[in-house]
Amino acid sequence: MSKDAPKYAPTLTPKTGETDVDGWQSHWLKTYHEPRLVWHRKKWHWAVTKPKELQTKTDKDKKLSSGTTDEVVAKQRKWSVAAKIYASFDAQLGDIDPQVARDEEFRSKAVQLFDQYGIDEKRLWSYFPPIDQFGYPEADDIVRFAHSNQIKLPTEMLELLSDEAVFFLKTLPSSAERTELDAELERAYGKKELNPLEALKEMHDALNFVINNPDDPSANLIAKGVKELSDEYVKSTQPFNELDKALAEELSGVTINNDYSLRKLHKKYVAENRWGRTKTKQSASKAILRFISVVGDVEITKVTAKDAYRFAGWLEEELNLANKSIKGAVSYVSGMFDWCIRQPSLTSFTANPFKGLELSKYGKESSPYVPFKLNQLHDLFNLAYQDGKGRMNVREHLLFSFLVTTGCRLDEAALLCWENIVRHEDGFHYIDLTKAIVKNQGSKRLLPIPDCLQNVLPTTGQQATVQGLLPSQDDRLFDYSLDADGKASRAASQALGRQIAKIKADKDQVTHSLRGNLKDMLRDVGVSKEINDYITGHSQGDVASQYGSGPSIKLRYEALNKVKHPYLRPYSQY
Repeated sequence: MSKDAPKYAPTLTPKTGETDVDGWQSHWLKTYHEPRLVWHRKKWHWAVTKPKELQTKTDKDKKLSSGTTDEVVAKQRKWSVAAKIYASFDAQLGDIDPQVARDEEFRSKAVQLFDQYGIDEKRLWSYFPPIDQFGYPEADDIVRFAHSNQIKLPTEMLELLSDEAVFFLKTLPSSAERTELDAELERAYGKKELNPLEALKEMHDALNFVINNPDDPSANLIAKGVKELSDEYVKSTQPFNELDKALAEELSGVTINNDYSLRKLHKKYVAENRWGRTKTKQSASKAILRFISVVGDVEITKVTAKDAYRFAGWLEEELNLANKSIKGAVSYVSGMFDWCIRQPSLTSFTANPFKGLELSKYGKESSPYVPFKLNQLHDLFNLAYQDGKGRMNVREHLLFSFLVTTGCRLDEAALLCWENIVRHEDGFHYIDLTKAIVKNQGSKRLLPIPDCLQNVLPTTGQQATVQGLLPSQDDRLFDYSLDADGKASRAASQALGRQIAKIKADKDQVTHSLRGNLKDMLRDVGVSKEINDYITGHSQGDVASQYGSGPSIKLRYEALNKVKHPYLRPYSQY
């Protein structure tokens, strides 16, 4: 775990059974609290303390059921359940005003700064009244408190201040001005040197003693001493008002065009851009906020290609992202810049500094998906033979059957409706994906159902569930839950991943590997690359006519039937 991770971060490797949790994000270990097992509504739940930004006075935890009353099983599901909770935190935080996160970062840096001067976090906050909803002081008050103790804040902290805090620091510097009487007393008796931090500590300790020991004979004397020391403290801190004034002049000299600031443009871009999918919107917002955290909230006209390379390096070093993920994050930021160029009001921004970048050296290459071996496919489908909890249910068995025999992508199969399965005039059936929610134009295709799959299909109108085959209420073949974009891939991937884990597959053997299996099988029985690509959705697709503009659907049907699947049989025969 990173040395910068908070003490409350999860300390265990996120595992469920013997496989890594699908979709796990490395930053979760640094960002969120450890899951706790709790008994709730007659089942074991995993509870995680919410980030402060998401808490209310009566709601500080997020609970999610492990789906079982068996404590042992619940513990096995710890990280898969926690992953869903952490993902929900990511999504919610993406919709929060970015200044909330900046304020939290400012306070965190303030704690580190004052700790260097002997003031720990608990003592630091005790010097302030609980002003905001979370019990923390305003940022501008923290700045003035630092100045009163001869502590000048570094620029990286000042850059985190909100517009409101900057306004108050510019227009309302400290009111502890020196009077003529102060000057006369100093000339007459000399200036008494006093260490403000030591004085604060002394007053703090003395007051605690008086409060906790009111009957002590020395309590009154100590209280009187605190009053005298307090008077000296006020006088000693007055000259440091110059730090307030200097900062006010510094802030007044900085004129940032708010219309061009990255944070303001990010907020406007996320709100106004036409997003095809909610997931894309959330991913873009997260990438842009990460970029701003690296380069600061500068004017967009100040951004250069060097900032892009700096961002790519940060993604590699801090998040350990693969090259593909780094390119994706940079692309999201570049997308905002393209949008900004099209905005008539941003007249000074005319060129995207992220164009023509060379990012091939950043991040490790993504591991290729490794196809399953024949004996592994036998082991996988033979899970339907198992007894008790180890047995594969009919839903996952049917979905695996679609994937290995047709070349469907996971989401294409998991979203299938009975109306998508059409009878051809020659007697066989095919899947019509020309109007489905699919990955790209090439995925809009007609996909024949080979005979071996037709033999394991349930009766029309039924739905495969964990409990068995039930009447379908929504015409879908599977009951996997849908996300905000109407996609089922997340739920289906997690369910299939649990089955793959049982056969102790290689880490690069995942659900997507089955498409590689079919492509290899088609090639090995002599199917041409053109037909192979049409089947797996790597061509231009079938949107020109009912039966496709490429190889005929009958040729594809014959090609799929050349491949043998000896491990596949109806679920009832296991």
